[in-house]
Amino acid sequence: MKKYELFLTCPKGLELVCQSELSTLSISKSQIIDGGVSFKGTILDIYNINICSRTGMNLLIKMIEFKFKSTNDFYKSIYKYEWNTFITPKMSFSIDNVVINQSSAFNNSQFINLKAKDAICDKIKKIRGMRPDVDKNNPQVNIKIVIDREICRVYANSSGTALYVRGYKKNHHKASINESLASSLIFLSKWNGQDKLLDPMCGSGSICLEAAMIKRKIPN
Repeated sequence: MKKYELFLTCPKGLELVCQSELSTLSISKSQIIDGGVSFKGTILDIYNINICSRTGMNLLIKMIEFKFKSTNDFYKSIYKYEWNTFITPKMSFSIDNVVINQSSAFNNSQFINLKAKDAICDKIKKIRGMRPDVDKNNPQVNIKIVIDREICRVYANSSGTALYVRGYKKNHHKASINESLASSLIFLSKWNGQDKLLDPMCGSGSICLEAAMIKRKIPN
C-alpha cells in the first residue's frame, strides 16, 4: 500500500505528547518538527488519525517540495504539478501559508498565496478549460504552503476543519481552551482514566469533556 509523507500539526510545545499518541495509532517511526510531527503513513493511517487523534490539529499530506530563487521559479514549480487530477473546475479551494524563515523572493505572505493560486488555476484551466473557484470560508480543498527561505513545501490538508473542532460545543466561551490542548494536558497529567479528575478552574468544561471522551474511548 502506498505511503504518503505526512505532517500532523499540534499545539506548540506539545509535540512529544502528539508523537506519543501517534505511537498508539500504529505510527512507530516519526520525527518531531516545531509545531508538529512528521512521519509516513498509508491512506488507512490518514483515516485513522483524522478520526482518533485528540492532540493533533491538522493532518497534512505533502504534495511537492522544491527550491526557488524567484517568484517566477515559485510559480513554475507549482504549475508543474498535475493539479487537474486533484482539483476539478467545479471544486473550490483555499490557500494559506506559514513562513518559517523569510524568503528573499517574497516580502508579503499574501503574495505567496496569490502566485500559488494563479499557478494552480492556470494549470487546471489549461487542461480542463475552466478555472476552479477560491473560497476562503468553506473550501472543498485546503492547500497549505510552508516557506523556509528558498525551500517550499506544499501540502493538502486532509482534515478539512481542524481536528480540535469536535462539534460538541454549541456556544463557545471567548477564552475557551483549544480541545487538542485540553487533551494534551490530560495526557501530560498521567491520568489513568479511573481516578476522579478535577478541574478547579473549569470554564466551558473542555478538559472534563475531553477526559470523559478519553475514558469512554469516543473518537473525535
